[in-house]
Amino acid sequence: MRICSFLLFFPIVVLLAQTPERTLDGDVIDSGTGAPVASARVKLAAGDSDPMYRTAEARGHFHFDNLSGATYSLAVDHPGYLPTGPLRIAAGQSTVHVPLVAGGVIYGAITDPNGLPAPLGEGCFVRLFEQRPINSGSARAPGGQPLPDGKNELVPAPYYAGFPDDRGLYRSNLLAPGTYYVAVTVGRAPSFWAPTWRSTYYPRAFDLASAKAIRLQAGQQVQADIQVISQPGIRVSGRVAVPPHDPPPAGMQIFTNVHLRPSGGGLLTKASGNSTVTADRFEMADMLPGKYTLMAETEQMSTDGSSGNRKSLFGMQREVEIGERDIANLDVELQVLTDVTGKVTFDEGCSTGPVPVHLTGGGMMGIQQYSAVSGADGTFAFGTFHPSPLSLSVGAPGPSTVFLGDREITKTGFDYPAPTPQPLRIVVHCATGGAQ
Repeated sequence: MRICSFLLFFPIVVLLAQTPERTLDGDVIDSGTGAPVASARVKLAAGDSDPMYRTAEARGHFHFDNLSGATYSLAVDHPGYLPTGPLRIAAGQSTVHVPLVAGGVIYGAITDPNGLPAPLGEGCFVRLFEQRPINSGSARAPGGQPLPDGKNELVPAPYYAGFPDDRGLYRSNLLAPGTYYVAVTVGRAPSFWAPTWRSTYYPRAFDLASAKAIRLQAGQQVQADIQVISQPGIRVSGRVAVPPHDPPPAGMQIFTNVHLRPSGGGLLTKASGNSTVTADRFEMADMLPGKYTLMAETEQMSTDGSSGNRKSLFGMQREVEIGERDIANLDVELQVLTDVTGKVTFDEGCSTGPVPVHLTGGGMMGIQQYSAVSGADGTFAFGTFHPSPLSLSVGAPGPSTVFLGDREITKTGFDYPAPTPQPLRIVVHCATGGAQ
């Protein structure tokens, strides 16, 4: 009787110890045509284990067997298609459908103003910019340029064209569907490039307003030939009026700079200019017609050139337009810059305490960033900022509303109020929407 009981129990133990075999079947297709993609490379991995590889059959099908119950990641690539990011394969998933997007191509020829090829090694570089929504949720790319519509920006494309070959030809592959702008930046190699040759947008334009956008579809090949523009430079000069001020302290010096920066699509620095003021005059040569942001700033810094105790004293910013002729009377009047100050208050019943506040703005010497923490009375103070749009970050325990004087503003962008600055006022609301 005992033996029979053991024999009856043993098969049950064996059945419980067995694990059903898990498989994964998938199909790779062209996202545009729905046709199978043969010979696609498939990679399947779970955690830190060694990955497994398969090659899709003629019908685009692939198969994995003897899989565990773990969660896997799947990646698929094929020449001429954009590679997929890791796809999550859940523990109970047995099939997967993988559409691949065919990469687009932008290619063309670069020629000089005379129609001759602009070859490799002569100071010629092709740049590719992609248009994307500003509120796409992704991080802003360095060097991005907001477009006039306020909804999109141009950023350097992940696959840029680079240098043309010895025949002046360039080619940029594996581009995702989207809207692109192409430009050629010219150097100043004395043996080849004339001083009047300019960086040029496709097909033959100084700026984005005149440039042609390329709307690229999946797998599409677009020819974009660019002919470099030849344009004599414009001389811009004027007088700078600086407010009266005391002599700098010992070991410090005061200097004024004037800068012209292309506005409305200045991705190419072909037309920027900078001048140090001498005897209340500035002068810039070799400028180009177009719209610019004129910035002037007086700074105090140490005589040895170090950045210690550096401070902006006076500044101004306005939009100007340069035409076809030299300008000799672009006069500039600077304004006194004062520290940006403010106060943090809390809704009634909310928890109170010190609040970190960060302020960012753009100056002539680059990005300006200051941080402060509100004191016991809620007040805080920053240094001076060059007149420009500023953005504010508030490290409060709950949502907050920001006012400039009595006017509510957005944290992501507000104009620095020179020459009559007003204090910032930050009102912190309870984290849960009610009293704490």
